[in-house]
Amino acid sequence: EGDPLNYSLVGGNEQGVFEVLSVGGFGVIQVRTSGVLNSSAVGSYALVVAATDNNGAGPALSNNATVNIVVLAANDFAPVFVIPGGLATYSRVIGENASVGELVVQVSATDQDVSVESRTVSYSIVSGNTGDSFALDNVSGWVTVAKKLEYETVSAYWLSISATDHGVPARSTLVNVSITLTENSHQPFFGQSVYSANVSELAAAGTFVANVSASTQ
Repeated sequence: EGDPLNYSLVGGNEQGVFEVLSVGGFGVIQVRTSGVLNSSAVGSYALVVAATDNNGAGPALSNNATVNIVVLAANDFAPVFVIPGGLATYSRVIGENASVGELVVQVSATDQDVSVESRTVSYSIVSGNTGDSFALDNVSGWVTVAKKLEYETVSAYWLSISATDHGVPARSTLVNVSITLTENSHQPFFGQSVYSANVSELAAAGTFVANVSASTQ
């Protein structure tokens, strides 16, 4: 007991990516200078580490342990917002009498990374939410009315919304959401300012193309 131990890799390191150093009684596993990790090629390793007692008084004694290592994919890409019509900003017009909980707009961002963590996106309001008038579901991206709105107090909002992935390190992207209030009226308003649809050039008469929806406030 107390004799210096020597650590070595005896299995699971066929690509020679890792090495183990004997430092102060510990086996320190690290990536070799020439080691190259590629999660797409090898996503995990089961390294077999041997600890050998070099006491010099007889045959060396050793024991093995397995170290499981998961290789995380690099977080190469930031989320990208996808706005209908290829616009740079989300824009909505709602009446000041919109009810609490009413859906206003759904923001949506995609991420091209491979790993689940890096392509999973959460949303948050960064600025512009005067009086906390709106709420944002951090998973679905839906912006909803959170409080009774007053046109004479605030007639327009300019929300800055962040989409942040769960990679390491996390990457974020901002988008602006313009929300304009109208005074109580019965003027119809569309739920969104731009609609997009695809239709085949061979479509026959009567082929469904898209639904649009407007309502009065």
